[in-house]
Amino acid sequence: MHEYEFRLVIQHSEPLTHLLDDICNFWPIVERRHVSVTFAKPHFRFRNGHWEVKRIISAHAVYHDTMWFKWVHSQEVPFKRWSRATHCKFLDVLGHFQDPFYFENRDYVQIDSLASVYTFRDNQGVYRLVFEWEYGEFSKALTTIPYHEILNRLQGYRQVYTLFRHYPPPPYELKENLVRKPVVCIKELPHGDQYLLARKMDGTFGFVMSFTNHIKEKWEGYERRMRPNMSLGDGIIFSAEKCESIRVLLDVYQVRGLPIASWCRRAILTEFLPSMNNILDDYRVQCYSAHLVALPVPQLPTDGLIIHDVLEDVVYKKKNKHSLDVVYNNGWFWIPELPNREPGPFRFKSHTTKLEDGQVYEVSMKNGRVIRKRPDRFTGNTAKQIKAILECSHWGGPPFEKLNLKGKIKTSGLGCINTHACSCRPQLQWATPPGMILKMDYTIDYTILKMDYAIDYYIWTTLLDTAQWYIMDL
Repeated sequence: MHEYEFRLVIQHSEPLTHLLDDICNFWPIVERRHVSVTFAKPHFRFRNGHWEVKRIISAHAVYHDTMWFKWVHSQEVPFKRWSRATHCKFLDVLGHFQDPFYFENRDYVQIDSLASVYTFRDNQGVYRLVFEWEYGEFSKALTTIPYHEILNRLQGYRQVYTLFRHYPPPPYELKENLVRKPVVCIKELPHGDQYLLARKMDGTFGFVMSFTNHIKEKWEGYERRMRPNMSLGDGIIFSAEKCESIRVLLDVYQVRGLPIASWCRRAILTEFLPSMNNILDDYRVQCYSAHLVALPVPQLPTDGLIIHDVLEDVVYKKKNKHSLDVVYNNGWFWIPELPNREPGPFRFKSHTTKLEDGQVYEVSMKNGRVIRKRPDRFTGNTAKQIKAILECSHWGGPPFEKLNLKGKIKTSGLGCINTHACSCRPQLQWATPPGMILKMDYTIDYTILKMDYAIDYYIWTTLLDTAQWYIMDL
């Protein structure tokens, strides 16, 4: 059976039984008992007279009523009768460990048929209190989540879960290797209740990782900063834009190692982020509204609007002035592909000659002239991004020229290469990624290739007169 539930967990160095006493006093009918659970590993346990496996399919963070809940989708498989298959599974789990069992003695309060609260002392000597509310059990996984109904029903237990508010969560581990959400360029503003608008900040994108007593910042351009004795929350990763000395918090990507449930995005943008405003002097929050006229006058540099679809969790942008991010090489700017044209790559002539080979530059769609160097960019725009930009704005720069890379390309005494594989290193039978031009290291000789995969970047270089492959994972 597929089970969906909300979980809320806190910990403390002292017993938390007084909170259970409070629940028993104000809740009309509860059942309190002591329950012993035997674990063979975290999700293989002996409970209610039989062994069972609880497989976690997904877990997300949900913001509701000023608190962060864990929304868990799991599948429970009970072994009600001991069989040969059960015996084999049992030995696979326990057979290679000297002391495989872990016993958990719970002081358990059953609030009703769906909600319960229990406390126990873990194997580190720390006391934990857990609130669980089960939405239901289903024979198949749900394709849509009726989140309005779920949150309304959860609200009925507010008197219980607010007791958890002032206690710390258990230990967690943040996943700091994050990927930025794609932002789709559009020409016209969409209409509908699911869209929230905000000013598009014109700064440097990055992530702000807040812990209990310090903050980590990671900005494009390999800028890193540690800020001790500061906090924006315990275990929260924000996306942010840095405009000079001000950091603008845009969204929440992760809470205590959990990704955000897409269906609570509106609550995060309109309830949680405003609560973070003015906590620290050099941090601000992005202001979102369903109506353009309700947005405040910007105090920082902006470039158009951001549109967030809170139902599909998709981000769009409508810029005032469109531009391309392109790689420069020997008097030319390179782009991977053009819409409604044969496969690329293409290039166009640079108006400026004193540029650095292998670097990314932002050029104007109006005339193709350089606006600024982008040291924070590792690649130019992808073919998909270029298609969206050309649909929103007319290209008024130099004409595009098609390059034929089907034959062999010569570079500084290098051997030959083609668009599919290296003839000198046949064991590396990989193609290069689609629709993207690399920012190259201009201190060495290089060749820019059309690419077919977006996972690994393969750069053909000569270093100390030796041809080598350099593999850089995203």
